[in-house]
Amino acid sequence: MNPDVRFKVDGKVWHVELQLSSPPKIVNWRVEDDQPEPAAPGLGDAVAAATKAVGVRPCGGCQRRQEALNRATPGWVSRLLGRLGFGAARPGRSPGPPAR
Repeated sequence: MNPDVRFKVDGKVWHVELQLSSPPKIVNWRVEDDQPEPAAPGLGDAVAAATKAVGVRPCGGCQRRQEALNRATPGWVSRLLGRLGFGAARPGRSPGPPAR
């Protein structure tokens, strides 16, 4: 397996795959725009989805509360679902519920 080196230059991410030999050689490379990772859903998103599902119409205050809850609990939904066994499968583990 060849190591993959990543670095940022002027808002671009360079991925360079090297072959470790003497001298080292570049095997492959690509350039991508630096895109921020999408934010993981927080508690505010979960509350907003639940209230929308039961027919509650959001107001301006609802949006502010959703943003405040998301800031206070970033990634909360993903962590909870992972603990319940619904998260992404990890290597060497089955995607089913965790052993008790």
